[in-house]
Amino acid sequence: MKYIVDIERRILIIIKFIKILEFIGANVKFVFLILAMYYALSLTKKQFR
Repeated sequence: MKYIVDIERRILIIIKFIKILEFIGANVKFVFLILAMYYALSLTKKQFR
């Protein structure tokens, strides 16, 4: 029985870790989008001058 509980605990830790990674990944994509938009805006401003 102890062995089964240990496996369940490991699976829960792995699921938590995957969720944290997905959360970090989503935030990285969001930051990248903001940077890309800012870069595009700075380029268009240079063209208008």
